[in-house]
Amino acid sequence: MQEHRWFDRSQPTTLQNAVLLGYFAAAFTLLALLGLWFGGGYGLPGILLGVGAYGMANDRKWGYVLALVAGAVLALVLLGVLIVYHALVVLIQFAFAVALVALLAHPHSRAYVRIYFR
Repeated sequence: MQEHRWFDRSQPTTLQNAVLLGYFAAAFTLLALLGLWFGGGYGLPGILLGVGAYGMANDRKWGYVLALVAGAVLALVLLGVLIVYHALVVLIQFAFAVALVALLAHPHSRAYVRIYFR
């Protein structure tokens, strides 16, 4: 009967750390799905990282490939897209805030407020 393990101490430290990070990504994703963690999560890539980490802990090539391609690379791409998207949203919001301050502080606006506002 084959023994299933969650962690293999005989692997190189790089793979040991990858297994731990895969489990952390899966845990954060599950906590986010349950509403217990508000830091986001990785979504499907996080679950795939957890499954791949379990496969790596059991010396399976499919676990390594799954964690690398479907988990880590996909998570990296999705997080990169989210960063760019959120950066653009924040940049647009900042531009609107600057424009609003400039319009409200403009001498014509201040003069109109001084004359016509009660």
